[in-house]
Amino acid sequence: MDGDKRAIFLGNVASQIEGAAQLQVLALELAKLTNGVVGFLGEGANVVGGYSASVLRGGANAREMFEKPRKAYVLMGVEPEFDCGNPQLVVDALNKASLVVYVGIQSMNLRCSTQMLCCRSHPYTETSGSFVNTEGRVQSSNGVVKARGDARPAWKVLRVLGNVLNIDGFS
Repeated sequence: MDGDKRAIFLGNVASQIEGAAQLQVLALELAKLTNGVVGFLGEGANVVGGYSASVLRGGANAREMFEKPRKAYVLMGVEPEFDCGNPQLVVDALNKASLVVYVGIQSMNLRCSTQMLCCRSHPYTETSGSFVNTEGRVQSSNGVVKARGDARPAWKVLRVLGNVLNIDGFS
């Protein structure tokens, strides 16, 4: 029994629930009592990259941006009714916004009363790119099929949007 290894892993749901910090404290205490360790499973591709690039530090996280609604939202490749921990919170916030810009591979099926601008972008299979996996390794891929229609890579859609809105640094 002394040579047995013990581990507690907390995943995506455990990091997004209301009492996430308390759950982490309890997991750490349980690990201490059982002579084990606590590990965290990443939320998905490129979350580590976001932290590495400092884009996930210092500002409001997605939940906070929906709890205190904004005037406008840019949603990229997300279907709130399926991808968010609290879809009703998201829908309520989007309904309070003046504008929602959706950048994705298909039209968003979400029903909301806000003005929406939908911009079709390539799926990952049609464009080259890189991301940082949960181990911190950079992984790159090439587009494997030709893009269809007038879709553009998401970064080009965001660049044009930034230029149209006269936001510094987008050109």
